[in-house]
Amino acid sequence: MISDKEFIERFKAANFDVVFSHMYNFCPIGMIHLAKPKSWVWLNSGALMDYVGYYMGVPMPPSYVAPIMADAGDVLTFGQRFKSIIGHTITPYFLKKINLDTENKIFRKHFGEDFPDLLELAK
Repeated sequence: MISDKEFIERFKAANFDVVFSHMYNFCPIGMIHLAKPKSWVWLNSGALMDYVGYYMGVPMPPSYVAPIMADAGDVLTFGQRFKSIIGHTITPYFLKKINLDTENKIFRKHFGEDFPDLLELAK
């Protein structure tokens, strides 16, 4: 989609007041930046993804909020809490290495090396 220059120009020219985007990854945030709407909403139809909560500043104490992919219920055992701490510690690192760095490279390839970091746009 971002390589379709005609679409990008129409998207920019639409002059949106507000843009809604699903929070699965950071690509929509780059698109939102291109459109320059007055406001935008990052929404979700399921459980809050760990990285989204982390970057939005939602408190997620690992002692009682397990990572979304953890095999834990409402009450965590000591072992599950330990795994939760590890999960919450490494998730931002792996997200950056696996998703964010790649998405930033794609946007910078198509829109210039000065394109802002998608994570900074998301904050």
